[in-house]
Amino acid sequence: RMSSATIQTYFTFMRTFVDDTGVGSVGVFYAAFAGIAVVLRAFFGWVPDRLGRARVLYASMAAIAAGYLILATAGTTTAVAVAGVLCGAGLGYSFPILFAIVVERIPDEERGSGMAAFTVCGDLGGLVGSPLLGWVILHFGYGAMFCGAAAAMLAATAVYGIWEARRQRG
Repeated sequence: RMSSATIQTYFTFMRTFVDDTGVGSVGVFYAAFAGIAVVLRAFFGWVPDRLGRARVLYASMAAIAAGYLILATAGTTTAVAVAGVLCGAGLGYSFPILFAIVVERIPDEERGSGMAAFTVCGDLGGLVGSPLLGWVILHFGYGAMFCGAAAAMLAATAVYGIWEARRQRG
């Protein structure tokens, strides 16, 4: 779950990003993030089923990467809010889609273990990703860290897409 390591980016570093750069507001980012996630789940939860989970998943992960790229160059509160919307929309769809995939693909007798492993992988992503991304901030700055997180998210998306294509073929 390379994507888990990158998702920790805004949970771990949004406060220090705002404090160190003076750009935006933590409250604005998370209001936009949570607001769009709630709206999508409450009123548009049907979208993955109608458009296809894979299509929505890939778009969601790309939205998170786009949010990071906006944060990499953010100079205004508006940019931080837009990044919050993109990241919130991305996580608002990607997490439930990935969780549903785990639940569907694991045999009934192993479902609890599979769900636990999925959750642990998310936590491990934070355990590994946060210090690594912090090191990048220390040596190269927030812009490089957000660009790196975006690149990792896109790489994770590509790896999953390749894996999924192979799984469906064989």
